[in-house]
Amino acid sequence: MKITNSKILEGIGKSTELAMQIGTKYGYIAMVKGIIAKISEELKISTDTLNIISTGGDNSILDDIPYKHIPNLTLQGLAYSYLNSL
Repeated sequence: MKITNSKILEGIGKSTELAMQIGTKYGYIAMVKGIIAKISEELKISTDTLNIISTGGDNSILDDIPYKHIPNLTLQGLAYSYLNSL
């Protein structure tokens, strides 16, 4: 079964495949937002004050949270590490 990155508008799946897609999408969203909330709570600052950086592809799950998107951060880090090891 393939989990696609389609626009899911429903909350209840009417098939096993759709239920897995919904669970994957909303479970991931809840996980990311929960981690951000926990960090914010531990640091005793609002999420608006945190410097949140997303990397890679789809970052639309953070649309309601201020963040900076750096798509190639991992590659930039590897290049930096390599250049500083010479």
